Amino acid sequence: DVDYDGDKDLLITNGFPRDITDMDFANYKLDAGPFTPIPTLLEAIPIVKIPNYAFNNTGALKFEEKTEDWGLKIPSFSNGAVLSDLDGDGDLDYVVNNINDKAFVFENTLLSNDQKPNYLQVELLGPKQNPNALGAKVVLRMDNGELQYQEQQLSRGYMSSVDPVLYFGLGNTKKVNAVEVLWSEGLYTKIENPELNKKHILKYQEALPTEKVTFPLINEESEKQYHEVASEYGINYQHQEKNVQDFFNQRLLPHKLSQNGPCIAVGDLNGDERTDFIIGSSSDFSPMLYFQTEQATFRGHTLFSTTKDMGYEIESIALFDADQDGDLDVYLVSGGNLESSGKALNEDRLLINDGTGNFTVAEDSIPLLYSNGSVVRPFDYDYDGDLDLFVGGRNKPNAFPLADQSFLLENNQGKFKAVGATVFPQLEQLGMVNDAQWGDLNQDGRADLVIVGEYTGIQVFYNLVTGFVKDTSPLADTTGLWRTLSILDMDADGDLDLFVGNLGKNNMLSISEATPLLISTQDIDRNGSVDPIMFCSQKDNQGNWDMFPTQFWDNLTQQSPVFRQEFNSYEAFSNANFNYYKERNIIDVDYLLNARFDASIWIENQGNGMFKLQELPEEMQWGPINDFLNAEIDGERLLFSVGNDFGGPPFEGNADAFQGGVLNLDQPMQFKNAQTSGFYAYGDARDIELIALQNGKKLILVSQNQGRLLVFEKK
Repeated sequence: DVDYDGDKDLLITNGFPRDITDMDFANYKLDAGPFTPIPTLLEAIPIVKIPNYAFNNTGALKFEEKTEDWGLKIPSFSNGAVLSDLDGDGDLDYVVNNINDKAFVFENTLLSNDQKPNYLQVELLGPKQNPNALGAKVVLRMDNGELQYQEQQLSRGYMSSVDPVLYFGLGNTKKVNAVEVLWSEGLYTKIENPELNKKHILKYQEALPTEKVTFPLINEESEKQYHEVASEYGINYQHQEKNVQDFFNQRLLPHKLSQNGPCIAVGDLNGDERTDFIIGSSSDFSPMLYFQTEQATFRGHTLFSTTKDMGYEIESIALFDADQDGDLDVYLVSGGNLESSGKALNEDRLLINDGTGNFTVAEDSIPLLYSNGSVVRPFDYDYDGDLDLFVGGRNKPNAFPLADQSFLLENNQGKFKAVGATVFPQLEQLGMVNDAQWGDLNQDGRADLVIVGEYTGIQVFYNLVTGFVKDTSPLADTTGLWRTLSILDMDADGDLDLFVGNLGKNNMLSISEATPLLISTQDIDRNGSVDPIMFCSQKDNQGNWDMFPTQFWDNLTQQSPVFRQEFNSYEAFSNANFNYYKERNIIDVDYLLNARFDASIWIENQGNGMFKLQELPEEMQWGPINDFLNAEIDGERLLFSVGNDFGGPPFEGNADAFQGGVLNLDQPMQFKNAQTSGFYAYGDARDIELIALQNGKKLILVSQNQGRLLVFEKK
């Protein structure tokens, strides 16, 4: 904490005396063979002498670059650093080791200013066998209940160590209630009301024995309201995924397109007045039915038994009474990027319930829909007494990011027909749909349709008697990588607001309205395959923002020979910005999609077609949000969220930092993360649903791609 404001800052050493990771050198070495003298090879390795970095933690885990402001912007080959109070003035000075050069010694002048922050230093004198007290845990407890916690560990990185003194920045805090130490050997030390702005030396020999002290001295278990209880209710579902090589079919994909499930739907499937649920499946596996028993547990059954029926990837499930006989039928959306458009495995299916939980495919009840589907939402859009369907289409298989067809299916006595051309002609321009919801946004008594997707805006279609009319407010221009949508009255003002899950801000793409992410829908080399080259904003060698491809040159050349012909080195490729591709007619701006938002947001409906966008709390931006659950539990209005994406390209890996959480809508956007709430959805979480038990309890179901079904209960 170099500025002693109570938040840990980040200092990074940088630079390569010889950049052995340089790909042009790697190719040169390969071509030169074993006959080139070693000195010649060494001279060919590029030198990368660049400044170190400094980031100031401004609170709430947000950082600002301060390299130049803090006087650290000096090109170097740095490979180690240590912070210590070298001059004894109380603040942390900075020593940096440089390869083949003099070390840097930076004096911190923080406490020379008129506005001096408070601090406290703790030096631990351990027992003879552990003189630096490694493993000791130290807590500072404040008046307002906040605390600071450090653990004594000296090792840093490959060959670095740190000062054994522990430094605590306090900012404007004028009092510390106590310093508490749990020594690694099990003894305990406590100093009450320690004097600030000095070093306190604590000795192991003066510590006291204690039976049990947990750090950081709070009873975490008592705060966790939700517990995972799947085994208690007889639920042992484990999702299995067919391994599809998405990146082999399209080298430039930003993420896999074949592992979007499993989806969940909840309802009374067998007519016993107890709520059951169905969970979708990957290709080669059957969806599972879970029937609730008299004991409020569940027994599972496969929906299909034949190989033919199990060949589909189930993307979305709707339970609704299609034939108006009083029971719930099942609509299955097929997709998963498995087949080219028009192939049979993209066909949706309607299953008719006999009333006791036995289902039969209705062969002629729905039109043949061969779209790569994503979502189905039932609603009586024409208010004729039966439920119609909106079916969203994602990307055309193996042609990302071209959008596949979406449909509006009108129910006529259990027979469905596509009516988009007459009442919803905008269906052709929806883009790649990920989610949709019905809700009366303009309070005219008719539910409207809201649609979100990848590289789309937040699209609102008002459901008028004469047909659907698209909202033309700025909301339609909020293009993003939207994944999910929930409609509810967040602010309790009588109208419906929106929650929209996005990629999240924890990414390397620098997405903003000023620096959008671009992706091409062109077949650049005219070989029949779409080449989705992506551009994002990065800083060039002069520190100015410019747009460059996000994909590697190797991936681009595997996708199309155009990129091999265009450049003769990695360096030439790295210098080619977006304007270069445009001027060389490689990219046509008329074939570009854009995303200007990466944050997950909530949208306040201000009435009269006016909407206000607000970002969700910072911890909800750590990863993609794939689904929301709006629920009232014990009188509290809550919004649960789950996410992550384990289908990233090999170089980027998994987006796995978001582990779920609970937003209390009654307490101005109070967010409890997984560790605090106990609602811990740690995997590639895809769907979340609430199910009521006959004994009055409520369970929260969370599906995970290639993971087990999680079941949470409030205790």
